[in-house]
Amino acid sequence: MKNTGKLEMFIRFYGDGVSDETASKFQLAATSLGVDLSPAQIQGHLLLHKEDPEGAINNISSIATAI
Repeated sequence: MKNTGKLEMFIRFYGDGVSDETASKFQLAATSLGVDLSPAQIQGHLLLHKEDPEGAINNISSIATAI
């Protein structure tokens, strides 16, 4: 998934409750994994952290270990 897609997905998922800076941190963290994440993988990860955008960022490496 392209970087802009990750950013847009994060913003859509958390809505107005998340800043652009937080969304950019998620995009950077997801990109730094060095693997191509599918939209389904990202959505599943966000659902695990549906009330905690910072947790989604801090635990993004769990996606890579699940691949």
